[in-house]
Amino acid sequence: MEKVLIIEKHKEIGKSIETIFSKEGYRAEIVPNDKGALEKIKEQEFDLVLCSHYDYDTQEYPVSYMLLSGYGEIESQSNPVKVKIDDFIKSPEHIDSLLKAIKNGLKDYKNIIQNKKLFQRQKESLFKVLKLLIEAIEERDSYWKGHSTRVTERAISMAKILGLTDDKKQILKWAGYLHDIGSATTKLSLLHKTEKLLEEENEQVKSLPLVAHELLSPMNDLKEVARIIFHKSEKFDGTGYPAGLKGNEIPIESRILNVAETYDSLINRRPYRPGFSHEEALRIIQEGSGNKYDPRIVNTFLETFTDKNINKKISDTEVSGNNQARRLILLGNSYRDMGNYKEALEAYTECLDMENLSVGHMIKALLGISYLHLYEGNYSQAEIMARAAKDKARGMNNVLEGQVNLILGLILGLRRSTMEGEKLLNEAICIFKEGDYKELYLQSKLYLARIYAEIYKKKTWSEENFRNVFRSCLEESKNLLSSGILWKDIIISLPVLLIAFTMQEFKDKVSLLLDKFDNLRKETGRIKWDLPEDVQAAILDWIKTSRHKGIPLAEYFIEEGSAEFKKDLKNILKELTEKEIPPVEKKFPMMIYGLGVPRIFLNNELISDKEWNTKKTKLLFLYLISQWGQKVSEDKIIDMFWPESSIEKARQNLYNSVFHIRKVIVSRIAIPPKKVINIHHSTYEINPSITCWYDVNEFEKLYNSGMTEADRGKTEESIRDFKEAIELYRGRFLENYYEDWVINEGYQLQEKFTYMLKELARFFLEKGGYQTSIAYAQSAVEEDPCDQEAYYLIMQCHYLQGKSEQVVRQYLLCSQTLQDEMNITPSEKLTELYLKARGT
Repeated sequence: MEKVLIIEKHKEIGKSIETIFSKEGYRAEIVPNDKGALEKIKEQEFDLVLCSHYDYDTQEYPVSYMLLSGYGEIESQSNPVKVKIDDFIKSPEHIDSLLKAIKNGLKDYKNIIQNKKLFQRQKESLFKVLKLLIEAIEERDSYWKGHSTRVTERAISMAKILGLTDDKKQILKWAGYLHDIGSATTKLSLLHKTEKLLEEENEQVKSLPLVAHELLSPMNDLKEVARIIFHKSEKFDGTGYPAGLKGNEIPIESRILNVAETYDSLINRRPYRPGFSHEEALRIIQEGSGNKYDPRIVNTFLETFTDKNINKKISDTEVSGNNQARRLILLGNSYRDMGNYKEALEAYTECLDMENLSVGHMIKALLGISYLHLYEGNYSQAEIMARAAKDKARGMNNVLEGQVNLILGLILGLRRSTMEGEKLLNEAICIFKEGDYKELYLQSKLYLARIYAEIYKKKTWSEENFRNVFRSCLEESKNLLSSGILWKDIIISLPVLLIAFTMQEFKDKVSLLLDKFDNLRKETGRIKWDLPEDVQAAILDWIKTSRHKGIPLAEYFIEEGSAEFKKDLKNILKELTEKEIPPVEKKFPMMIYGLGVPRIFLNNELISDKEWNTKKTKLLFLYLISQWGQKVSEDKIIDMFWPESSIEKARQNLYNSVFHIRKVIVSRIAIPPKKVINIHHSTYEINPSITCWYDVNEFEKLYNSGMTEADRGKTEESIRDFKEAIELYRGRFLENYYEDWVINEGYQLQEKFTYMLKELARFFLEKGGYQTSIAYAQSAVEEDPCDQEAYYLIMQCHYLQGKSEQVVRQYLLCSQTLQDEMNITPSEKLTELYLKARGT
């Protein structure tokens, strides 16, 4: 008997529908609202949810599919069901139609399930054949025998603990077995070579993931498997191959596979070395955490595979309890990072309420709650939770003890005594240094610098201590920004950066970090720190000189410091906004600036980042704006914005983002929420009837117009259009966003920008306006330091003015840049002009 959940606030209507459904053989349950529905779904499974109203929360139910019956008003084109139902109902009065729609929908769903099972059996058959091929390949080589099986088993064990969906685990399983299929095309002599590989041979080995991809990707069933194998050699810091992906850009299955394969390769002998011991292999993997490997996956591997269970398969029963606790802690951490402290507290508390909770998870939940209190400035409650964690951590491993000392030391240093905090943090530093936990080691040093910042310019202040600790942070981290510490703890670390900025020794490096502040800052949460006068002055100075890059920092500190400081900030922010946003003759209800740091104006009011709820919501809006006049499919959006989420979670995220976009727009522009974004047959489009000015569109129009005028031989008109277009280019497209589509679009716009700069430089060169020409060409070099044509234009201007030494200087600068960046030499044209200037 199929179960149907009906959301209906009117009891009488609900009872009537329940009676009708029962007569038709359905088991129906009635709830009055969304909250009641979610509670029911947690307790039991339903085949269908029937909603008597249309709002955004109805999209969140994790059921087979949902039918919006349209008891209230609803757009007839909206159809968010996961199984297509052609019979769309607009009124509950047509009960026969309603029942027919439900019957057809459930029938379609069952057919899809049956087809899916058949399709799955076909895929399994294909997989078995390929697995036999792999086993045959490994049988010929004693060094690799059983390698794929061992790698797969360990990868799947980690995937279970990390909470991957069944679909992702299945893909990972296939990728594990097939990851070395590329070696089928490689000679055994190469795989057995004991000497150091030649460069050509090394490149051949590196190409094996590409070979596997080429072998598997033509088969539709294995396209995703091929993608996972293709990226298994990527490194977490972005220095791997073949695509140089970084962090979460790398598919999580590839990151898991990388760690599992590395371990198995290390502990087994190879032609060129004996196998490492278990302890040595773990040490090597730990050393690569944060650089080669995802730290979260490394920690999972270390916690899962001890000496006792390294060859043990982890059963679902064993995993379930710890898996649930881990998920709750990760959920709490995610909410905490987003500034949703209430939801984070609920997740940590639910974890603590679990039966048979491991001590390790209990400590992590307590520390999570302690951080929440710390971020809210409630130091006493933060200390209570941290001390409770410390009591539980006695006799546990050093790493847990170090993590407890980390936060407790910070709390004590901020609340009571620098000396107490300093002692605990130094203990944490020693623990993490010996264990080679680089990120935690760096975090401990930043926390130590933070408690020194608390006593800045007071009697106990030691500038030498602060300088030494911060200098150590910079020296021991190749890139402080990429460590992840700054964005995770910006409320804690920003005071450290600001004090360091007042010191000449660190000014330049900290300035580079502040440039990225828009990437680091949290959506909520403020710094509980009294801004010293010289720090306030330093902030003002940096914002003034940083142009549009200073706007996010100005917005962040608009409520901090003295009344005079706030007034100065508001004036600077107004000046920067007016200065950096090119004037538009006509005002539009919606004005979008996507070139440079993105700015969105609704009825002449700048919309702050906080109003968008999340950074991804704002980015989704900007993406839909960039696709103006085009319908974008739901699948494409999900693949771009939430590729690692389950389809249900991704859709939930999409619907929530659409809700917040509509909320922001209707708060400033008089338009019904549903008219902001048109949703039709699972496609999304910003309503084209909204009057909108978008700088990227204007830039493109002027570029195209200039190119057309040039083709017609109308040089003056072409140059006029190019000049106007260049005025609009405030910086890279959606600066501080690094998604693939942003980078690709930005690259195309940058190419057009540099082309126009060089055309303007040529125009003024021919007119004898050498300084103007140099300025345009120099701007092109700033955009692309390897642009030889731009260097040539600069050299020509200097040569025609008789400035041979400047020609030589530009040539040498170009030569050095090309050597450093691309390992090439300047073109013949540049070299010829250089030699001409030298008189040789």
